[in-house]
Amino acid sequence: MKIDLTALEPRRAHDLIASAIIPWPIAWVSTLSSAGEVNLAPFSFFTGVQWYPPIIAFSVVNRADGSKKDTICNIERVPEFVVHIVSTDLLAPMEQSARAIPPGEDAARIAARAVGYGKAAANRAGESGV
Repeated sequence: MKIDLTALEPRRAHDLIASAIIPWPIAWVSTLSSAGEVNLAPFSFFTGVQWYPPIIAFSVVNRADGSKKDTICNIERVPEFVVHIVSTDLLAPMEQSARAIPPGEDAARIAARAVGYGKAAANRAGESGV
């Protein structure tokens, strides 16, 4: 089968690629807003780029209305983030964190999951092993 991804709507191309490459690790990314509010969001386009220096990449797709998601807005203002790997025991909380909510609305619930992490301003999700 031959598929021309450039002929597809961007979201359709995304969905096709996501369903073709499995298993697919999920990056659970924590960031802080400039006001100090915690954000924790999952991203399925995630990979390692090189081992030294350690570089990873994850793709933040804009919302349906074209606006930027909180994760990228936070990283642009506070240029630090922590990436976690979602294990099967974290699927339910990860799915909850994928919901579209206004900035800061769910910060208390998300902050309860987060613990401080040394050098990074963004917190680490306490339950995540990686």
